[in-house]
This record gives sequence, structure tokens and C-alpha cells, in this order.
Amino acid sequence: MSIEAVGRSDTLVLFGATGDLARKKIFPALLSMVERGHLDVPVIGVAKAGYSLEELRTHVRESLEERGGGVEPAAVGRLLGLLRFVDGDYRDEGTWTALRAALGRRARPLHYLGPSSRACSRPSSRASAAWEPWVRAGWSSRSPSGGTSPPLAR
Repeated sequence: MSIEAVGRSDTLVLFGATGDLARKKIFPALLSMVERGHLDVPVIGVAKAGYSLEELRTHVRESLEERGGGVEPAAVGRLLGLLRFVDGDYRDEGTWTALRAALGRRARPLHYLGPSSRACSRPSSRASAAWEPWVRAGWSSRSPSGGTSPPLAR
């Protein structure tokens, strides 16, 4: 099935948003996408960090400053404006309920799980168990693309 038939993702959900990979690679890449006009949807960071949204924005701003050279302040502002945050553990059903609330009416989120994500450490059992809260939190068990889990990038 083509991406045109499925439809464009309307949100990026980034698990591990406060980790090293996000800090060093993901957020600079997202900034590049904003600068080129390729990212204009909300980015919902999910992590068990005890952060507020403002603390996540500070974390992201610092990661971009560490990158050095040529950061467009307007693009940084646009990226920070796209950020949302859910503080919680993927094993806690309340995190999934909060994520569903953060998504609101958005129906085509793309999910990114970092390589150290414990949710995917054992795909046969843990990954499927990690997606089960989607169903309990009011998600359909079928994705818009016809699969049985939300769209996922890893």
C-alpha cells in the first residue's frame, strides 16, 4: 500500500525523548526538517524523566546549541513550538492514556522507539505487550495502514 493511500502522519511520537540519542541526533535532525519545511506536525516526546514541557524545551534547546554553528533561531522557535510532552513509563497504562489525550483528534501518529527502548527489547513478547495499552486506552486495534499496531519507526 502506498503512503498516498494511507495518508500522511499527523503527529510524531518520540519515545525516549530525554535520552542521549534524541539529544545528540534526533532533535538536530528534526530541526533540519523544520528548516527545510518538512516538519510541521506536533512532536510528542514521551519519557519517564520528571520533566515539564518547558524543561523538555530547555533540554532540546541545549541539545541544539551543543550542535553548534548555523542554528536558525526562527527554526528553533518553530521546533520548540511543535513540542508536546508526556512524562511516564511505557509499562504504565496511565502513560498511554495521557498520550491518547495529548494526541487529541489526531489519527495518524508515527511512533519512534529509540534502540534502547525496553518496549522493543523482545519483539515477540514485550513489544506486543507494550502496544496492548493502546487498545485499553481507546485505540483501534487496527492501524490506518491495515496493520495491527500503530505506525512505527525504529
